[in-house]
Amino acid sequence: MTSTTPRGIQEISCTLKDDTVKSAHRVRITRQNFKGQRSRVFYNLNEAKEYLSLSKSVQGKKLIYSIEHTEEEKYCADKENRNDFSFENFLKLYIRDYIDTKPRENEIQKRYHASTVAFYNIVLEASILDRSPTYKEKVDMGIGNPEDPVYNSFGKYDIRKTTNKKHYLNRER
Repeated sequence: MTSTTPRGIQEISCTLKDDTVKSAHRVRITRQNFKGQRSRVFYNLNEAKEYLSLSKSVQGKKLIYSIEHTEEEKYCADKENRNDFSFENFLKLYIRDYIDTKPRENEIQKRYHASTVAFYNIVLEASILDRSPTYKEKVDMGIGNPEDPVYNSFGKYDIRKTTNKKHYLNRER
């Protein structure tokens, strides 16, 4: 016995990157008072039915709008920081995506979350010796005494910089 899809859900076939064909379900909402995303694709029929039923009630619409709003904010924040390759940026993204999503229902979970975030903030604020600028570069930058070491915040470290591995491999032990 085949199940028929409800009105508003259309079964489609999608071709993935590896040239496999997968069936999906498109939910199209044509109501005038709906302000959310009008066409959305789901790979699970039950999720599509749930989305369609949520779009019909007032509380469901509020839930859909809030989820879409947070997804849009997340996308805009990622788009702004696309050219930021600092360690701080990637650690903040990690905290947002993996640490903040864990439940904080009881006191132990709240403490664990607070201590984890505090630890990562301490790591970001740690100062490390920057050995990359040469004596001439220090003079050109106008650093007070070029003989003094330069310290930078670990959070401002550009992860695209790589160490010269030949230098470490060729040094005497």
